[in-house]
Formats: sequence, structure tokens, C-alpha cells
Amino acid sequence: MSMRPVPFTLEQIETFIAVVEAGSMTKAAQSLFITQGAVTQQVQHLEQALGVQLLERQSTGAALTEAGRVLFDACTLASRDLEAILEVAGHIRSLEVGSLRVGAGRTSASHYLPRYLADFCQRFPSVELEVTVAHASLLREMVMRASLDCAITSALDPARLHNPKLRIHVLGHEDLVTVVSRHHPLATMKRVSQDDLARHRRLVLEPGSAIGGVAMQLYHSTGSIPTAKFRDPEAARAAILEGLGFATLPEIAVHRDLINGDLVRLPLPSTSRSVVAMRRSDTRIPATEEFWAILTADGGSV
Repeated sequence: MSMRPVPFTLEQIETFIAVVEAGSMTKAAQSLFITQGAVTQQVQHLEQALGVQLLERQSTGAALTEAGRVLFDACTLASRDLEAILEVAGHIRSLEVGSLRVGAGRTSASHYLPRYLADFCQRFPSVELEVTVAHASLLREMVMRASLDCAITSALDPARLHNPKLRIHVLGHEDLVTVVSRHHPLATMKRVSQDDLARHRRLVLEPGSAIGGVAMQLYHSTGSIPTAKFRDPEAARAAILEGLGFATLPEIAVHRDLINGDLVRLPLPSTSRSVVAMRRSDTRIPATEEFWAILTADGGSV
């Protein structure tokens, strides 16, 4: 069966991807070490070959059209599959070349991912690593479109991740605890009621995440004192240490503070959430296969 000739080049695809990731023709040209005119020409040739407009030129840069958004994901997948050819050859040489792009949530990046990466690097020291720290929903999206090879997060319910394009592995579970500074008025209380909590500020983390859901279950009322919203668990931890209020955090993230006595765990119900790893089910990247083998080798213990 003969293959249909492809009317565009890999260079055009990679240039298009570079423009989207950089946000402008100028920045893409700098990252590719070519002229801006060459970048514009490559994108125009790709648009002509596909018969659709991919980008809208704006004063602040370049924005994807609706067609561009759909084709960007396809181009990213195609580019990664072509990279796999080189990496498969490298796998034959015991992964002397290759790359691994891993994503993680902030807690996972600090407390779970490092030991897996250390094991991987010890086995395959020549593989290039790229680590992205982002919110769980973005990590899932990046894995789906192959911008990441694999991701670890504790902010997604594995029961809701069923998708034929994804492979999911539960690494373990982490406890969520409610803590305050040792100097906070709640720290010395043997029992804490909803009314007690209502008189103090609650720090809210990761809107829409598992932590946010747990907090809403624990605190039916927060009184008239406004909450304080944090997107970074480490920033919330620092604020709690200064006595700003109380919050529900992963126990592993505040374990040392609890041992040192700088933070106090409130006598409230605790809960747990799953720490999951995810990857595309159709990937053939050798480095991803090896890293996934490390993630799943210990039976899923974080």
C-alpha cells in the first residue's frame, strides 16, 4: 500500500509549535536561532499546505485560531512520535540518548517525584529531563496532548480519570490534616467545634481540587471572617506558620513542622486522597516506558 505524499515538512510543524509555545514570531525565531522572516514563511507554507489559517497575527503576538487549536494538538503528537524514532534507536543503545518530560503537582514535585527521578537517572544518566510543575487539571491536559510523557498528582480522583487514552497507576495515598501555628488560639484546644472555626480565618488551597473538597466537608460554616486563598501550598504553609489562620494540607508537606512543634494538628477528622501517576496509553517513547516501570515496580508505595 503506497503512502499519500505529505504536503508539509517536519520543520514547518516544529516552527508552528515553537510559535505557539513562545507566543510570538519574534520569540520563536530567537528560540530556533533563525530569522523572524523564516519563521513567518514556514508557518505560511504550513497554512497553505493544510488549507486553513492556524494563527491570527496580533500586536502582542500570535494567537491560535479555532482550527489552529485543533491542529496544534495533532502537530504536537506527530512531532513527539517522530522524536520517538530517534529515541527508539537510543533505546537499542541502552538509552544513551533520549528525553523524559514529567509533570507534577506542587506537593508531588516536592515529596514524591524526586526519588523516582533519582532512580531513573541512576539507571539512565544520559537521558535529558524536563520537569513541569502545574495544577492537576493542566497536567492531565498536557499528558493527553503529549506535551508531557508522564505526570504525578494527588489532586485528581483516579475514579474520574477513566479514559481509553490514559493509563493510570495509584502510587499510594496521602493524609490531609488541619493545622495551625503553635501560637494560634486554636492550638491549645482539646476539642474544636464549627463555631470555634468560624471565629478564625480559613486558608483555602487549590480551588476545585481534592483539598478544597475536603475543607468544605469539614467546615460547614466559616463565619464572617473572609477566607485567604492560596494557589501554592508552600505559601499557605508559610502563612500558617505566621499565625494567619488554619488550613487543611497534606500531612507530608507539614510533617517536619509538626515534629518540631511549629505547627499543631487540630483535633478534627482527617481524610486521605490518592497519589496517581498517568501517561498516554499509546505512547512508545522508551524513556517513558522505563520511567513507568520504575513508578509501578514497588507496588504503588509513595
